[in-house]
Amino acid sequence: MAYQRQNRHGSGGGVGDPCPAAQCLEGALRAARPKGDGGGGAKRSTEQLEAENTRLRRENDYLRQQRDILKKTLGILSEPQPTLSAD
Repeated sequence: MAYQRQNRHGSGGGVGDPCPAAQCLEGALRAARPKGDGGGGAKRSTEQLEAENTRLRRENDYLRQQRDILKKTLGILSEPQPTLSAD
């Protein structure tokens, strides 16, 4: 994948002259790819996966509760305040 540098006039800096940013990005992507079997890590047991699943479900429930509280709070705070008349 060859990129061309653009000078301020819009013409390329040279045929096949690679862009340094693109090279950096390609290097980072290459380093992030899993090696070998594509698993990317040690195999985990069924018990470990179930424990993580349970923990994530609890965390989701907690975050949903927090979201609902924030929605209700925002609704209360955004209601127009009644004006008090000086009688």
